[in-house]
Amino acid sequence: MHCRNAKAYLNEEGIPFELRDVNSNSFYRDEFMKTGARGVPTFVIGNDIIIGFNKEEILRKIDFFIDKCYSCKKKMILPKDKGRIKATCPTCGEKTIINTNNR
Repeated sequence: MHCRNAKAYLNEEGIPFELRDVNSNSFYRDEFMKTGARGVPTFVIGNDIIIGFNKEEILRKIDFFIDKCYSCKKKMILPKDKGRIKATCPTCGEKTIINTNNR
């Protein structure tokens, strides 16, 4: 149930992820066991491992944030801590300047 909830949340927020089913793939299971984690879902973000579905911790660790286009309101993935950047909405083409620091 927690894995389903995590997957639904990541999809809903537009956060890209790679699903690795440790129950059906022995390579992924071996890789999972090497992390020392013993619970699922487990998230590997860079060098960090998060055990359990903790939205706040996941958002702190990813190197991007999700924002909505001012024009069409579709979600855009933007980098964190890059200062003021020019962003173009991939859906409607609207161009804007966004401060990415402290996100």
